[in-house]
Amino acid sequence: MEYRPGSKVAGYAGILADHADRIATYAHVALFDDDIETDAPAIAALFDIASRNGFRICQPSLTLDSNFSYAAFLQNRYFVLRHINFIEMMCPIFRSDVLLSLRRLFEMGFESGIDLAWCSLGSPAPTDHAVIDAIAVRHTRRVAGEAARNGFHGGRSYETDIQAVLTRFDLPWFPCRPFDGIRPSGAEVSGRMCLIFAAFAVVPAIWRCRDDDWRTRLRGVAVHFKHLATARGRAGSVS
Repeated sequence: MEYRPGSKVAGYAGILADHADRIATYAHVALFDDDIETDAPAIAALFDIASRNGFRICQPSLTLDSNFSYAAFLQNRYFVLRHINFIEMMCPIFRSDVLLSLRRLFEMGFESGIDLAWCSLGSPAPTDHAVIDAIAVRHTRRVAGEAARNGFHGGRSYETDIQAVLTRFDLPWFPCRPFDGIRPSGAEVSGRMCLIFAAFAVVPAIWRCRDDDWRTRLRGVAVHFKHLATARGRAGSVS
């Protein structure tokens, strides 16, 4: 156990700098926010799935009553996992060598937006990143509820950090979308219409969370369907 006061990403940067040798002894490392509700068996299962599939970066899905930024990460019970174009900052699981290679990204001083870059650094394959639907965790606080504690005040916002990261790496603000899904049988499901049909599994999330506005959640789910229907492929890779 180690306590580091201050903002989240800056704290992670310090841990990567001080404990690189120890991190390198693990296959995968999870960086979960403190408002993620889960248990030890679920975390063990996540590590097992990540290791068996060799994921560079992955994450658990979110229960339908979770607070969420992207409906793409809500649990879809049609699938065991879905390969996806990026993994958000809330509860990522990194292959240890990938995490250590991203140390400079954590040290750049941004508290938001680095998740839009970390899946594009290097030359990732479409199957390198996934949201794991077989295991869901619950995000208990509203998104951006700790903004002030993470340095977002005085004109600085999540959006200004995000835009700065995208400008630094010459990346678009790409939509979050899965490429395909793997069913419990092992069958692969791909194609826009199949993924759109499967996405109806997350519609109940609109009214599942009592402390969040249903209209905001409806908008998030609608955006997910829009991205499935219209978004192009995956994020580009940068070095």
